[in-house]
Amino acid sequence: MTASAAFADIGYRVEDGDLGYAGSSHASFVARHVPRVAHIRATPIGDAALERIYRVLRDRRAGRGR
Repeated sequence: MTASAAFADIGYRVEDGDLGYAGSSHASFVARHVPRVAHIRATPIGDAALERIYRVLRDRRAGRGR
């Protein structure tokens, strides 16, 4: 199949194990770095916002509603 004229005409290769993608040129084959958040620090405003969210969730879970 790799010697097929049809595949040669449209530029398909089998070298990467997946028909239709030429080597590492397709976006799905590009190595990506995992985002890191270790450098992000909490702020007083963010802590207060999270506390409000936690309070709303705790109240709803306790059955008090709004």
